[in-house]
Amino acid sequence: MLRVISANRLRDGIIVYLGPHGDWVTEIGAATLLTSEAACEAGQAKARAAMAANLIVDPLMVDVTEGAEGRRATTLRNAIRAFGPTIKFQTSSPAV
Repeated sequence: MLRVISANRLRDGIIVYLGPHGDWVTEIGAATLLTSEAACEAGQAKARAAMAANLIVDPLMVDVTEGAEGRRATTLRNAIRAFGPTIKFQTSSPAV
């Protein structure tokens, strides 16, 4: 079992992950890797405290894998949250 805790930062809505010092980081690769039930419970307690302090909203436990390409979420939803949309977003019409 490999997990990280993900949430949305309250001030701007950015996806963040519980970091190694109890801080909230924006990169999944910098997140604290939780490898036991006890670590997951401790991480959830930190997330609850951050919610009570109005730092984050919607914390959730995310299953991850680690490989040659780094850390990846195991579900499509959380992979998109970590790495962005699955399509190229165009903000204006292309020049003709």
